Amino acid sequence: MNINQYLKESERTVASLSKCTGIPYTTVSELVNGKVDIDRVYVGTAIKLASACQIDFHTFYDMCKESTNLSDDSKAKVIVKNKYYYLDYKIGEYSGTERLFKANLINKPFVKDAAEWEYKRIRDEIKYKKDMEELEAWKATDII
Repeated sequence: MNINQYLKESERTVASLSKCTGIPYTTVSELVNGKVDIDRVYVGTAIKLASACQIDFHTFYDMCKESTNLSDDSKAKVIVKNKYYYLDYKIGEYSGTERLFKANLINKPFVKDAAEWEYKRIRDEIKYKKDMEELEAWKATDII
């Protein structure tokens, strides 16, 4: 479960978290919606938010990591499921989930880079497939 899902289930809002912690709405919103990586947030800010959510810091951290989006231009994010990191992506009409590696403290610092690399590989593969389909269609019309 990511932090956004947790807030929905506990019937809390970004505005209420912002108000009770004194943390700016935009900061809380970007963290909850996966636009900012929890590793780029001050520890004090994360501790305040975890406390306001009434969960321990490590659980809060993992929930935020689970909803971290990749780069701004991609429709992809890293999720944690069954003790593994997964890349969840949507590229045009293609979408899917790719398993990256085991979720543990050793792998945690590398997950975003690995996910971005995998996303780029998948995007390039889709582009190549589309280019080949276009080439085949062009060859077919050229023969006629």
